[in-house]
Amino acid sequence: MIKYLKISGIAYLLLAAFSLYTSISRWETDRDNAYIFLGFSVVLVFLFFFKRKFIKRYEERARNEEQKK
Repeated sequence: MIKYLKISGIAYLLLAAFSLYTSISRWETDRDNAYIFLGFSVVLVFLFFFKRKFIKRYEERARNEEQKK
């Protein structure tokens, strides 16, 4: 399960990079869509860091439960 969570975090970063690229490429021609893609990239980066914090908390909890046994 941890492996899946880490892979999805990397997917968030890849999607954020794609959204940022799309935003930059559309900046001069279609500014409204550029703002939308820029917003997507900000949200995706936030989700990456949130998921990374969640994974660390999950791993720590699992380690603590193993030590208690």
